[in-house]
Amino acid sequence: MSDNLFLSQKPQNVQGEQIEIKFQTRQESLFGKESFSEIKEASMNKELSLGKSIREKIFTQKRLKQKINKENTISNNEKIKDRLTIPPEFYYNCINLNVDIYQLKDIVFSFNSNDLKQKFAGLVGIRKLLCIADDPPIELILEMNVLPSLIELLGNSPVEFQYEALWCLINITSGTDNQVKILKNEGGIEKILELLDHNMNEIKELAIWNIENIAIDSLKMQQFLIEKKIINKVITILSLNNNEAIITHCISLLKILLKNNIACLNENVDVKMLINSISKIIMSIKFNAENKDICQLFNDCFYLLSHISEKLKECKDYILENGVIPYILEIIRNNNSESNAYLILYGLKIIGNIISGNVNQTQKMLDYNIYDILKIHMFNHKKGIKKEANWIISNIASDTEAHIKDLIDNGFFQLIYQIFEKEDRDVRIEAAWALCNFSQIKEKKYILSLIDQGLLNVIYDCMRSSEIKEIAISIEALYNLLVFGKENECNGTNLVAFELEKRGMLNVLENLQYHRSELVYEKVIKIIETFFPVEEV
Repeated sequence: MSDNLFLSQKPQNVQGEQIEIKFQTRQESLFGKESFSEIKEASMNKELSLGKSIREKIFTQKRLKQKINKENTISNNEKIKDRLTIPPEFYYNCINLNVDIYQLKDIVFSFNSNDLKQKFAGLVGIRKLLCIADDPPIELILEMNVLPSLIELLGNSPVEFQYEALWCLINITSGTDNQVKILKNEGGIEKILELLDHNMNEIKELAIWNIENIAIDSLKMQQFLIEKKIINKVITILSLNNNEAIITHCISLLKILLKNNIACLNENVDVKMLINSISKIIMSIKFNAENKDICQLFNDCFYLLSHISEKLKECKDYILENGVIPYILEIIRNNNSESNAYLILYGLKIIGNIISGNVNQTQKMLDYNIYDILKIHMFNHKKGIKKEANWIISNIASDTEAHIKDLIDNGFFQLIYQIFEKEDRDVRIEAAWALCNFSQIKEKKYILSLIDQGLLNVIYDCMRSSEIKEIAISIEALYNLLVFGKENECNGTNLVAFELEKRGMLNVLENLQYHRSELVYEKVIKIIETFFPVEEV
């Protein structure tokens, strides 16, 4: 392919030499020995603390667009080529052109031409330079004052110009904070937002991709976009669009925005429509564990449902009502590999958030027969998943007596007892909560069975813990058992109190009267005064 589509200002060898020197100097002064990607990633870590998987995904998308193969490139331009204003042959000559940094001045000179063909050739050349994976010459191009012209092309220009201009801006918006601020100051963000309403998916996709890049730049940019009602705009796009690429960018954008700005959902946002739009994606797109893009999309959808349902109580009913739960459970059941760990974790969080709601919500969730899932993942090798599964069980056990009986009948006491004995502190505390919650049951055969299976051992261990939470829940469980013993005395003897004395637990109880936690010593004093005469202590 010929490289002579650009207008020239001076002999190329001189121009290339100057550009090369300036480019190297600029990069050294800006970045020293570090790469642009490292600097940007460090900045994002500091400002937003975004998850590693999100950063990797977005940086790959931002910087590697130029690696799309020719087959996909043609597919992306199918509709655009039907509305070309420049000759198709020239268009494809430009699209397939190879450029390098030495041509920068000629490329910009062509871009500033009044001739549409030359302008388009220069535009494509700028885009290709900005797509360089390592240290793209963003600063150099901005210094040559092309940004206002790129923004202007987003208006009523031919679609091929809008598309290429948006593609240029995708790479600029993946640059430094200052480069994104320059775009904002030039009014570029508003122009990009307008293109979210474009009737061509190719344009819409690049517009939402730009907004995604802008959102990840900083919290200030997120607030700016939220003030521009971007959440409602994205919800509308999701509800009306079935294009997988657009859906993926919309969901990724929502994840970025809502991670740190969940309160914005209380501000004139149709939350039910948002939940239903996310759920529709889970129900309409077939999950494929072998497809990384599909896995990431479902990860993001699961994250959003878990995050929103944790913060907004009304969302639990929306999720239960729209029919998405069976799809979530099926995915969790059938995908247990380590590569799907986040998917499982967020899926369990959705279940847990609903379980932690009211009695009706808990029962509706239990009606889906989730015990098999919990039995698998309460022993998952991933600590976060293990904690979440045990937290769900503790919440079920804190609900009604019928639910506690159901757990006991399904063998959960012994399973959680294994967790309590073997796991580290973070997981152990969840198991302790669950085990102690079992003490709330009133039926005699169940209480006696729990004591035989080691409930008092759990309480005793927790009472001697250094963790205030463990001590507090063990004292609460002990109180429940002593009440049961009082109500079921044998020949005037509280058998639970008798068992405590036999095990030497009264000495531990007496020492806890002087615990630094007000909550602990108040509970202990109540137990001693209620169930043990002073002379017994």
